[in-house]
Amino acid sequence: MARGIQQFQGGFGTTVDWWFYASAEMDSIFDEPSVLGGRTFTPNPQPVPVLSAIPLEGANTPSDAGRYVTNRVLLRVSLRQAMASGMPDLSRDFEAHYGDRFVLRGLVYDVTAIVSEGNLDATNEDVVLRVEGRQLRADELGSDEQFAGYVSR
Repeated sequence: MARGIQQFQGGFGTTVDWWFYASAEMDSIFDEPSVLGGRTFTPNPQPVPVLSAIPLEGANTPSDAGRYVTNRVLLRVSLRQAMASGMPDLSRDFEAHYGDRFVLRGLVYDVTAIVSEGNLDATNEDVVLRVEGRQLRADELGSDEQFAGYVSR
């Protein structure tokens, strides 16, 4: 079954570019990671095959600068395929990847949740993970050099 899914994935699947969160600049006052920049990610993204990517349009939210929409996306990932592409085992520590980012169709998303959805087949050799992401707005990307190229898209 795994071979059949892999063949199907190669012809019809989607791939996301995944950046792993590497470190954060420490805030000099609170001795915590700074939320105002200073975050670094791996220098190059890891292409990760996904079984499906479902974009979800968010609500129109008012702010001081006007209205904006915060879109989300749901990814279904075969753990075996992700690991074969070079990704670490996400099932061991979900929270370690909550700072990661991924790019799908030119849009940058923060990882907000990773949930195991069960086994893909009866042999228990593969697990399907649901990865939830929140699209980052241009003002959130503007100060980040690694993702500045995605601001104009």
